[in-house]
Amino acid sequence: MRIAKEIWESKKASGCTDYALLFATFAKTLNILTTFLHIAEFEWIANLKIVKFKKHMRHIFGKVFL
Repeated sequence: MRIAKEIWESKKASGCTDYALLFATFAKTLNILTTFLHIAEFEWIANLKIVKFKKHMRHIFGKVFL
């Protein structure tokens, strides 16, 4: 995983992790409480036994307290 400075200087974000990291970094500079929310791991979904998934599905969000 790259740090926010590396992402910003490369001028290329490669997915939700990069976007969430940049968002959290900018929010924290504005004194907005921020954390990451990582959801939908394949193992967790598989344990629900509701829907059969054939691939790993996940997403990362920047979560803020307003």
